[in-house]
Amino acid sequence: MALNSKNIYRMTIGEIELQSGNGIPNHSSPTGSIYSNVDSGSLYICKGDTTWEYMNKVCYGRMVFDDARKNCAITATNTWFACNANWSGSYMNGCEISSSTHLVIGDNRAGMFEIKCGMSIFALTTDTFDIGLNINDELPLTGSYIRTMTSTAGADENFTYLNTRMNLNDGDKISVSVKNLDDSGDMDWLHGWMLVKRIGD
Repeated sequence: MALNSKNIYRMTIGEIELQSGNGIPNHSSPTGSIYSNVDSGSLYICKGDTTWEYMNKVCYGRMVFDDARKNCAITATNTWFACNANWSGSYMNGCEISSSTHLVIGDNRAGMFEIKCGMSIFALTTDTFDIGLNINDELPLTGSYIRTMTSTAGADENFTYLNTRMNLNDGDKISVSVKNLDDSGDMDWLHGWMLVKRIGD
């Protein structure tokens, strides 16, 4: 096996080693050893022999839609439709906004996440709506959507915010969708926010 890491310096402390070098490690070391990739400043811990695990798994971010009213076209009853509003990101660590529509989990950040999401809408019909979280543009699963109160046509209506936990992988894309349970009436997004945080470590 070709070594990814080069110029490795080692210091033995008890039964482990503190190491530095260039590149991502795949060399053999005692279990529990710590390696710093001086090219990127990333830290790794040896889980045994040549198995290394990235140590910084911190991941959190906020996605906000608050700059304009955005119509979410609904053309069928009880069917999910993406709400591709112009989202912006802030307080991002280990994730990013993609195409102003998705929050994307970064490399080496896979794990359990807490996701909170809230919306304010302007209902164009008197109907009941669901708001849901899409992962990789798949339909929302049970536990990742919430039903609103019946919204009165021509009135602002705040969603009760959604609070859920789920396992996410590197590169997973989170977005928002909506469905009308009663007919095919549209709705407008007025404001929206999503908070994502990796938990459990």
